[in-house]
Amino acid sequence: MRNRSHPRMAVVLCLAATLVARAAESEEDRTLIEMEPARAAQEALAPIIAGPPGSVVIDLETPEDGTIFVHEPIAHLWGRLDTLGRVGRVDAIALIDTSESTARYAELRNRVRDRHRGRFDPWKKPPSVLDHEVRSVETLLRELDPRDTRVGVVTFAGGQDDAAYDRAANTRVEVPLTGRLEAVDAGLQRVIQRGAAGRTDMAAGVDRAVAELTGAGVSQPDAAAAKVIVFFTDGTPTLPYAESSENERAVFDAADRAAAAGVRIFSFAIGPEALRRPIAATEIARRTDGVYTPVRQPSQLAEAVTSTVKFTGVGGELLVRNATLRANAIDLHVADDGIFGGIVPLQPGKNRIFIRAVAGNRNAEVMRSVHYAPGSFTVYEAPRIQMPPVPWPSTRRELELGRSGQQRSLELTLNDQRKELEIGLGDLQRKKLDVGLASGSPGPAAPSRAR
Repeated sequence: MRNRSHPRMAVVLCLAATLVARAAESEEDRTLIEMEPARAAQEALAPIIAGPPGSVVIDLETPEDGTIFVHEPIAHLWGRLDTLGRVGRVDAIALIDTSESTARYAELRNRVRDRHRGRFDPWKKPPSVLDHEVRSVETLLRELDPRDTRVGVVTFAGGQDDAAYDRAANTRVEVPLTGRLEAVDAGLQRVIQRGAAGRTDMAAGVDRAVAELTGAGVSQPDAAAAKVIVFFTDGTPTLPYAESSENERAVFDAADRAAAAGVRIFSFAIGPEALRRPIAATEIARRTDGVYTPVRQPSQLAEAVTSTVKFTGVGGELLVRNATLRANAIDLHVADDGIFGGIVPLQPGKNRIFIRAVAGNRNAEVMRSVHYAPGSFTVYEAPRIQMPPVPWPSTRRELELGRSGQQRSLELTLNDQRKELEIGLGDLQRKKLDVGLASGSPGPAAPSRAR
């Protein structure tokens, strides 16, 4: 008789292995959700996210090679980093999910805890997911340089369940690409005032943002600028189809079109609903050589955005060091658009400043030589002209005496001039009389008396 227990045993082992694998996947998903956003991105998702193509570029504006410093033993330096293959301008679109789910309060558990602790304010409206999305963009704006970075805002949602599908109506260009950050702030306030409604048409939102970056929308295109989308969502795509898998496939196709246009996408999945099935959010980052970041608590979104969104793509290491003095730079800061600055200590004589930027397996190095010559700069002083001392009255009595003396001197001078004038007139009259006697002319007739 044949033993049939082996096939049954194999079936049982296969089922057991399947259950164990599913349990492990479930545990992995649960662990991913519970981890901090940065750690989750690094430990679980970083291996599937490729970095941008091209090499790292360091554009050091100052100090120039051979600069001489004579005052303080420090050198201020600033420049720009880029890993998109060129140093220049950046166009960025903030793509914000305004579907109905983003109107929900973000921190319900904290709100209940505050009620029990006596800190609950029933008149204070807690921030929603949409509020945190807008605040994150506002925080990002403060890190940008409007001289070479333009920002636009696009929102996406969708019609109601019983409404006909209208792809164009599911997206809105709130602010075209602009360097006027105050216009972006005004557009973000309009988003808050209008509120959240509708379903989630991610594919339409991605296509609309790409259109603004490539000149197919209302924004003025800039072919030389790097193109970036900062994507926010708190859920999964629910349009344009009824099936989730078909909606996800539509998002994949939109991401492929973005990649073909040279657009990178930084995607942020916010809250437990988005983290339960983050396939769409992860794929649009992976397919565009971008970065995906899961955010468990919406209140952590602003911090996650500022620490993740680097338009330069330099997320590894930036080292600025005085190789001669063997001292690193202090107050070193790198903004989201790649502008960096710092202070390098100097020693007397020649100093070699070394700068290195690393992103993945790509790196760049720059070396500058400057000099510190303390005391070599002297201020030119014009020679002083020595004026003779002028007596100055020290008391009121001396002042009055001086004034009376000047007055007496003036009176004497006038008297002398008056005497000289009288003498001159007397001489003139005598000369006229002498002339008359010499010519025999009679003198003046005596007056006659009447009789």
